[in-house]
Amino acid sequence: MKAYLVTMVAASSLLMWGCSRSVENASQKFNELVTSTFLSRIIEESGGKLDEAEEVELKATFAKIGAEMSNAFEQHLSEWEQTKFVSPVVDIVGDLPKDDLAAIAESLVNLTSFKHKITAEAETVGGPIDVAVISKGDGFIWIKRKHYFQKDLNPVFFTNYFRSRE
Repeated sequence: MKAYLVTMVAASSLLMWGCSRSVENASQKFNELVTSTFLSRIIEESGGKLDEAEEVELKATFAKIGAEMSNAFEQHLSEWEQTKFVSPVVDIVGDLPKDDLAAIAESLVNLTSFKHKITAEAETVGGPIDVAVISKGDGFIWIKRKHYFQKDLNPVFFTNYFRSRE
């Protein structure tokens, strides 16, 4: 059940990781740019004091150290996101009742739709939202399908519900 919840809640990167994935990707690209620019500036500032072999060796050393530092940064960021954002959300969401989970799912879709409306991104979700809960005990239950839970939309539920009461 928790794996499903992580998938459901992951619809909102800000909620799960503290920033959008595009911000994280931009941060990584900026880190790479700083690393390469820094090396170029060091070579430039040497004023031709380095011979070709020294320059090649410096580039190789700097590339190795830069890759190690970049990996360490990504690892640290991943651990921080897990501790600060992902684990608390998963722990709380994992204990919520089904109706609250349905409300969270609907809210995430609404937030995503709203974000797409106020930005230049293509709208991928929107309009009236149907909400259903699937559970081991009750099966598939409509929570919101343009109208609230209706008997004619859930005949299997009522068949199972009344059968289990006998």
